[in-house]
Amino acid sequence: MKLIGYARPADYEIQFYGSFVDSSTPYSFLIYNFPAKPTTFRVFNRSDSTYTKFILYDKNNTGHGGIGFDVQIIILETNPLGQLGPTWSAFFGDSLYVTPPGSKLVVRTSQPFRYGDRFEFTPSPASTNPVQARADLLRVKVVPNPYIAASQFELPLNPGITSGRGTRVIDFIHLPANSTIKIFTARGDYVQTLRHDSNIEDGAVSWDLKSWENLDVAFGIYFYVVESPVGNATGKIAIIK
Repeated sequence: MKLIGYARPADYEIQFYGSFVDSSTPYSFLIYNFPAKPTTFRVFNRSDSTYTKFILYDKNNTGHGGIGFDVQIIILETNPLGQLGPTWSAFFGDSLYVTPPGSKLVVRTSQPFRYGDRFEFTPSPASTNPVQARADLLRVKVVPNPYIAASQFELPLNPGITSGRGTRVIDFIHLPANSTIKIFTARGDYVQTLRHDSNIEDGAVSWDLKSWENLDVAFGIYFYVVESPVGNATGKIAIIK
C-alpha cells in the first residue's frame, strides 16, 4: 500500500465477493483515463463507516473485475479542498493472489484524533497488598528520635518572638492506612492516642508531646504501638533535655 495523493487518515477494508457487487469510478488523472469497470470487491472506509469510490487499473485485464497480475486499486476520497482525488493505492504484482469470497484486505494508517473520537477507560478500585503492607510496617519510625530541647524538625518561632522555642512536635512516618498509634510511659501508663484515618499509604501523624489530659509530657522513655488492619508495629521514643 502506498500513498499517491492526499494522505487521508483512515482505515480501509477491501472486501472480496464471488460475483460482481460494485463498479469502479470513471476518473481522469494526469494523462490517464480510467473507465468504469464492474468489480468483485468493494472498498469500505472503516474510520467513516462508509463505502468509498475507487479506481480499478487492470492494464492487461488479468483480474476480471478482481485482483490479478499488475492490478492496481486506487482509493478516491474528498480532499480538504472538497475535490475527489486519489489517496492510497494497493498494487498487486503477482498472479498468484487468491481472494476467496468473504475474504478482505485490511489497511490501517496512523491517524490523529478526530471529531467524535472518545477515549474510555475503567479504573481499578484501590487495593492493598497484605504481604507488602506487613513488610512495610518495618519502615515505621519516629522523627526526631531522640527528641531534644531543640530540633530542626520543629516549626520556627512566630514573627516578633525572640526567645523560647518553636512548636514541640514529633512525627510518626511511613504509617499504613487507617492506623492508630498508642503511646505509653516506660511504666506502661497510657499517655495519648493518635490516628491516621486516611486511606493513603506511607502516611504521617504528628504528636505535640501532650498527654490525653492536654498536659506536657515529662522527659524520659516512651513506648508506642502502631495498630493497623495489616498488623502491628512497636517502638520507643526518647525525650531528653
